[in-house]
Formats: sequence, structure tokens, C-alpha cells
Amino acid sequence: MVLTGDLDQAQGTPVQRGEVLLVFAPQVRYRRMIEVDERDIHLLAPQGSGRVALGALPATTIG
Repeated sequence: MVLTGDLDQAQGTPVQRGEVLLVFAPQVRYRRMIEVDERDIHLLAPQGSGRVALGALPATTIG
């Protein structure tokens, strides 16, 4: 969850090294919402678990 920051407002403006752009909620427990094509829904199980990789760090998974 993003607590502060709005990249839409800052788009195209110069930033300084070390400047805070976004502040995220502490990594305690996150609820992730995913979209799954109906053709793939059979691959999921109720209350199943998994891991997520972010575009910025694709080699690092969270979960």
C-alpha cells in the first residue's frame, strides 16, 4: 500500500538522488489481488499460497 507519494503528479519533473518518491506500508502482511484468465483458473486452489515477483526485481520473489 502506498502511504505517500504520487508519481502521476511528479511525472516529467526532475528529481534529486535520494529524494523520496513513494512511501510504502511496512511489510507486515499484504493482500495481493491477481487477475487470472478463466482458462487458467483451474490451476489455482482456494486458500492457495504463492510467491510474487515485482517488475523492478524479477529475480527476487516475495511471499
